[in-house]
Amino acid sequence: ENLETSSECSDPSAVLAVVINEVDSDTPGADTAEFVELFGSPNTPLDGLVLVLFNGSNDLSYAAFDLDGFSTDASGFFLAGNSSLTPDLTFSDGLLQNGADAVALYRGNASDFPNSTAVTTANLQDAVVYDTNDADDAGLLVLLNSGQPQVNESGGGDPAAHSSQRIPNGDGGQRNTSTYTQIPPTPGAINAGPPELAEIFEIQGSGAASPFDGQVVTTEANVVTAVSPDGFFMQTPEARSDGDPLTSDGIFVFTGSAPTVGDLVDVTGQVVEFFAFTEFSNNPTVTVTGTGTLPAPVVFDAATPSPDPTTPSCGIDNFECFEGMLVQVTGGAVGTGNQHFGT
Repeated sequence: ENLETSSECSDPSAVLAVVINEVDSDTPGADTAEFVELFGSPNTPLDGLVLVLFNGSNDLSYAAFDLDGFSTDASGFFLAGNSSLTPDLTFSDGLLQNGADAVALYRGNASDFPNSTAVTTANLQDAVVYDTNDADDAGLLVLLNSGQPQVNESGGGDPAAHSSQRIPNGDGGQRNTSTYTQIPPTPGAINAGPPELAEIFEIQGSGAASPFDGQVVTTEANVVTAVSPDGFFMQTPEARSDGDPLTSDGIFVFTGSAPTVGDLVDVTGQVVEFFAFTEFSNNPTVTVTGTGTLPAPVVFDAATPSPDPTTPSCGIDNFECFEGMLVQVTGGAVGTGNQHFGT
């Protein structure tokens, strides 16, 4: 079955636009987090496509995977990889060669590419030729457009901690590799590029959700204000606060270990909205850089937050601008659940 005759592919133009978006061949330890990520329009059936792996030692194929029956997800991603990543299509640990090697996307079937099939450009849709500080492989470079470079997963200095990924997603076009960058892997998620540096109040923003939702961000020299079994809270030191009553200076970092209250920390990680609660998540990096002074708590009283729920002055519920911050209540009474998730 080919693309032109497939009755399962509802939009041939969409599947023709699918590209190889990210490849991670060298992973920490025993190579149990390898993957190949495709990117295209959301919910695009991949019928009529086949993913083929080529070994640079002989320029012959060593694996091929039919993509019939699979689709990109609601964000446009499709993930083939080791089981630890819960991919859409699973291949065995250690299968993906470290380079110089190639991943190619063809219109066809796995039966067209039995192991030891020679490199071909017939029905080729996209390809990436990659290495980990290896010499260029001329026999594989024919898979790319003329003049396009072989991609070095060691280009960022740490191949085990980095993948090669198009920045932004899908950029550069089919069989072009000039937009690949080496940064920490993002399997099945947005290739966000190098982390943006931001203050906590910029991350929180003045709305109900963070303007950085889904992005990898670094924030530096913030003071740890509280710790919990699943992470810690940190806050902008008072001297750097923007003074805007509509932006919170505090945020939660979801992590398995925590520094000590009073530590100054740098944090790099993905900003997410977890049940409308802004936090750093997905294994953020935390570095203690010194010690600081805890900011003065916001005093909640008869006027703060606003007692009028019909005219909220702080986000949608009068509490958004205090999210993650130290607060003080004098003589208050608990009238409902006061623990995580309202319990």
